[in-house]
Amino acid sequence: MPLYTAGFPPAASSVPLSSSATGFDEWNAFLRNKEKRRDHRDRDRDREREKDRTRRKDRRDSRSRRRRKNYRESSSSSSSSSSSSSSSGEENRVRRKRKESSKKRRSVEKERQRRGGDEHRRSDRAREREREREREREREREKERERERDREREREREHRRAERRDVKSSSRKDRDRDREEKKRERKREEERRKEAADDSAKEPEEMDSERCVFFLCKRGPTVAWKITTTKIETT
Repeated sequence: MPLYTAGFPPAASSVPLSSSATGFDEWNAFLRNKEKRRDHRDRDRDREREKDRTRRKDRRDSRSRRRRKNYRESSSSSSSSSSSSSSSGEENRVRRKRKESSKKRRSVEKERQRRGGDEHRRSDRAREREREREREREREREKERERERDREREREREHRRAERRDVKSSSRKDRDRDREEKKRERKREEERRKEAADDSAKEPEEMDSERCVFFLCKRGPTVAWKITTTKIETT
């Protein structure tokens, strides 16, 4: 690969002519050192990775050895005595059950933690839906109360109109009755006036008849007169 690219280092015209060659050498030396450092870093990284692989392999091997050792010990102890094997088997079963239960509990806890946010959001949405339904029911109840108030006001208006109609009809009946009563009163008054006029027309004639009878009685006994309060009869 080239030690430098176009434009690097700066052009020779930008530096003194006497030091241009020295600048190129320094730049090439810088690039070589940079490559060396990169190579050292790569080698160090590879060594660390190899060490990590070795350590992991050693850990796996040690675990395998311990597992085999424990298995041999458990198998030897189980073959030595049946009672100890039964107790150890019971202990192993209890241990396995505990381990399984703890594993299940951890998995359940992890699942709960994973779904906790979703459950919380679902419960929030459910509570919000319930609140919305309650608000809708409250609005329906308010509308029903408003309709009931409207019906009550309409009943009151109908009652007042009926009362006004009753008052008008009763007042009309009262006026008709008063009119009839006045008409009858006028009729009776006219009849009384007529009777009074007839009586006043008859009274002078009766007085003249009485005066004539009285006068004739004084004249002599040739004519006999019978006097009454209402009329004169001759015999």
